[in-house]
Parts: sequence; structure tokens; C-alpha cells
Amino acid sequence: MAAIAKLDIRALPAKGQGMVTRVGIARGELIHAELALIDTQIGPHVLYNPKAFWNPGAKYTGLSVLRAKYDLLTAAQQLALTALHNSRAAEANTPIILGIISTNAFERYVRIDGAEHTVLYVCETLSRANHSCRPNAVVTWNPSLNRATMYATENLLANTEIVVDYMPAARDFFMTSGDRRKELQTHYGFQCSCRVCSLRANNKRDDSLLRKSTAESRAEINSFEQLQIMIDFSIHANHRPQELEKLQTYISRLATLDAKDSKLFDA
Repeated sequence: MAAIAKLDIRALPAKGQGMVTRVGIARGELIHAELALIDTQIGPHVLYNPKAFWNPGAKYTGLSVLRAKYDLLTAAQQLALTALHNSRAAEANTPIILGIISTNAFERYVRIDGAEHTVLYVCETLSRANHSCRPNAVVTWNPSLNRATMYATENLLANTEIVVDYMPAARDFFMTSGDRRKELQTHYGFQCSCRVCSLRANNKRDDSLLRKSTAESRAEINSFEQLQIMIDFSIHANHRPQELEKLQTYISRLATLDAKDSKLFDA
């Protein structure tokens, strides 16, 4: 068992290893910050695209980039990376490094030549957090610190499991519980039994309806740039009240779901 300031990494029944609070943590409090163990510099469009990942005729492929990144790690870092869970270990033709990255990676956004790109990174500690469709913590990349940071999204008592959402992208987060469970089973190989997926049918339906209405609120905010503009308007509350109301509704629904929109965070 590893102890890191406010949290422990320990074995949990039916979950393998997980992350548990050592002390009480307040909503909004920083739980942990750390450097990426490996920053792949490639995005999901490469990692999950066989032509881009495997293409033997290309000079650079997703696999060659991952292997080059792995070779740059120290022996201790390589050991820490390969110690992480690999949900694709049973797939004989899947390289270990691909299985580990696809199981444990977080996304961060970078802007290059005015365009936004998504790249994947893995952390030694933060990647140990288990999943919940109603998480109590969130992991974001802080470019100022050049570190991944985990914050509590609700008040946590000591000895509470810290859980994050493995499907934080808006298109995934707003899925119904049933669709999310199928996606988690396919990609991560487990049947989700979190506090949402364990709800009775009526309550689970309420959760799905809330996700749907939140998605509808987000659809009225069309772009990252529009989010920035709307937040700028909040400085001058008399300007465009309808747009501000849309933003406030969206934020309120996100808060009800204990969720975060990374584009909103960036704006």
C-alpha cells in the first residue's frame, strides 16, 4: 500500500487497487498534483485508429511514438508504468504499452497553430483512481504547473474511495446509464456498479433525463470561443442576459451531476 499525503493506494474488494482518502477533504480542495509519468503527445484519433497506429509503411506511427516515449523513461518509471492495470492483457496481438495507455490515459488539450488538439498522458498515482458515473473528484491538466491535478467535487470523509469518470467527454458523459455501462464494458472490461448504475430503475431514469437536459443546454453553446465570449459577458451582467442564462443553466446542471466540462474550465 502506498501513502501519498491525502490519499492511500490500496487493494479494494472486487476492484483491484484504488484510491482512498487518508483525511477529510473539502469540495474544491486539491487532492493531489503530479507530473505525467508518460506524455504520449498523441491523441485518441491516432491511438484508436488502426491505420494511424499500426501502418507499417509509415515512418512514424502511434506505436513507434509510444515505444520511443517508453524508451526515454528511467527503469523505475518503466516499472511504474507497466505496473498499471492493462484491460487488454488477454488480447494476444495488443502490445502491452498500448493496453496500458488505453486503460489509464487522461486527456489534455493543446492549441497548435490556432487549432485545438487532444493528447493523452498517464500518471503513476492519479491513474490508479477507479471509475464512477457520478464521480467525487476530477482530474485536469494545469499548464501553469505542468502537472495533472485532482480536485474533490464534493466533501469527502476520511477512508472514502476517490473515484473519477473514465468517460468525461461531453458526448460520453451525457449517455444513458445503460449505454455508458456497455461502453465501459467494451473499452475497460468491467461491469460498472457505481452509485448511479446501482440505482433503482426510476432513479436511474431520472439521472439519464438530467444528463439529456444538460446535453441540450450544452448544445446551445456551440463552441469553445462562444464559451469564452459568454464568460466575458458575465463581467457585464447587463449584456446579453439570455446567453448568460444559458450558461448559468448549464453550469447548474453540471454541478447537480458533480461534473466538469474541460472546455468550460479552459475558457
